[in-house]
Amino acid sequence: DQVVLASNGNANTHYGGAIYGYYNGGQLSHALLVDNTARWYGGGAYLFASTMALSQVIVAGNAVTSSAGDGGGVHMIGGTPTFTQLAIVGNFAGDTGGGIATEQHNAMVLTNVAMTGNTAVYGGGYYDGSVWDPTFRYTDVQGNSPEDFWGWPSPVGSDGNLSVAPGFVDTSHPLARYWDLHLL
Repeated sequence: DQVVLASNGNANTHYGGAIYGYYNGGQLSHALLVDNTARWYGGGAYLFASTMALSQVIVAGNAVTSSAGDGGGVHMIGGTPTFTQLAIVGNFAGDTGGGIATEQHNAMVLTNVAMTGNTAVYGGGYYDGSVWDPTFRYTDVQGNSPEDFWGWPSPVGSDGNLSVAPGFVDTSHPLARYWDLHLL
């Protein structure tokens, strides 16, 4: 079973359209964070000093609406979150990190994550404003605009990271909750 978190969005929040995690841990699995908005940070999720583990989650069609907004899919400040088997697709940020934006000592680990079709002014896929090293394993970050990585070198070709944009069956509907994110 999947849990749908705030599909259709929470436009009244400044931080975290579906999830606002402040000094928290725990795990979220088999969930959809789709079609949410926040004004400043984390259209899908905002994690501050979090150790949260996300597993088998789709983060799609989320947006940060401010022209100075960061992290269309996920925005993280500090912490050591882990992401395993995620699809981060079609998110938008008005400034940095269409898929993910990080700041201040963030040591996240991404394993088996597909990140594509995200858009921002800087770092369409992944924006690194952190001073710690993220870890990417068996992850595919391709096809984001204007670039896949900003502030961090692309890990493509190491640790099993892929160099081919993932293809999904159908992302043509204006609402992400109707997308078919099965791989072609």
